[in-house]
Parts: sequence; structure tokens; C-alpha cells
Amino acid sequence: MTYVRLRATNGFLYLIGDSSINYISGVSTAGSPPVTTFTNQNADPEVGTNWPDTVEVFGRNIVFANSFGAHISYGAAVTKI
Repeated sequence: MTYVRLRATNGFLYLIGDSSINYISGVSTAGSPPVTTFTNQNADPEVGTNWPDTVEVFGRNIVFANSFGAHISYGAAVTKI
């Protein structure tokens, strides 16, 4: 899998891939030397896009298109629209 676009919304960083969508949350840095921790979760293991220019933020959601149609990500649930 290859990440094609990064988009931030609703306090999360979404990593849009060619065949799936992940998001990063819970980012924190502490300590000496500083250590950054975060959580990388898979939002949808089956839907992504090869068309990075179609990925946009719409309100608090991610909208994108692929060869199967247009999709919207409501949080961690991707739905065809």
C-alpha cells in the first residue's frame, strides 16, 4: 500500500492510501530527551484512492473519488455517495 494524500480534520491526521485509510491520533511529546508517541489506526482496510487530487476535507469529513465512485469518510466509516 502507498499513501497518496494526508488530510487533517476533527483532531485527526488521515493517511489516504491507494487501498485503505488510516488515521493518527493521541499525539504527545514528553520527557528528556523528548519522545513523541501516537496511535495509528486503520479506518477502512478496503477503500482508498489512486487519485490524490480528489481527496478533500468537507466539514469534518474526508471526501474522495476512486474508480468505483465518490466516497465520504464519516470518522472511521467510509460510505459510497
